[in-house]
Amino acid sequence: MEGAAVQPGDDQRPVAQLAVHVGRAESGGTAPDGEARGAQVLRLHRQQPVDDLADTIGRLPHEQLGRQPTVVSLALDSSRGRCWDHDRDLSQGRCPEPLVPRRPMVEQVSPGAQVRLIPPVVYFGPFGVLWALHWWRPWTIPGGGALTVAGLALVLTGVALTVWSVVTLTRAHTTFIPWDQVTAMVTTGPFRFSRNPIYLADAIAYLGGTLLIHSWWPLPLLPGIIVVIRRKVIDREERYLTERFDDAYREYQSRVRRWL
Repeated sequence: MEGAAVQPGDDQRPVAQLAVHVGRAESGGTAPDGEARGAQVLRLHRQQPVDDLADTIGRLPHEQLGRQPTVVSLALDSSRGRCWDHDRDLSQGRCPEPLVPRRPMVEQVSPGAQVRLIPPVVYFGPFGVLWALHWWRPWTIPGGGALTVAGLALVLTGVALTVWSVVTLTRAHTTFIPWDQVTAMVTTGPFRFSRNPIYLADAIAYLGGTLLIHSWWPLPLLPGIIVVIRRKVIDREERYLTERFDDAYREYQSRVRRWL
């Protein structure tokens, strides 16, 4: 809204020019003119001749309002419901009531899959307990040196597959932490033949460790661990990735198996 200036005549009293500018700065940080971003900005520009200011601003002698227009800016922070007088030299204050409805300035984004478990702990925590049980009550798998070699090969395969998967995700600039936000859908490297190569690698290493220590004890628990990983980790990740990537992830699911 812009008021046109009126030039006073010989029989007219001086009049004021009022200009009101309403706008919104960008969200976050500080605008180039020093005002808070993300604010509703209301500027009032008052122009008044010098000879008419004596009776209105006599109590503010330190302000040379007669030599330049008076500018008053009000910034309305929609997130806190406060207002500030930025441009005046008077004491700053807050509005007793919010001037605009409160609403979030930034759209909330899902923080990631709602995973509450740490998959390596799910695998190898019970494995350590059962290994200790084997020392107390041995339940030995026969096989000798050949069984040791087979177990070591499986452990190394699991470690190599984990490293390959992590490197592939890192190169794609996304995360390998189950509960973090993903920034890209990765379908290269080991993800070409398994949607969950890291969890597959954990299972392979678990099986290899069972053979390596020549113990039956950890083996019966492996199917139960896989069920827990499937329901508490993989299912939640798949729901999140479907919401995140929509049809692209559904097409990937149709091409690549969950495990192998």
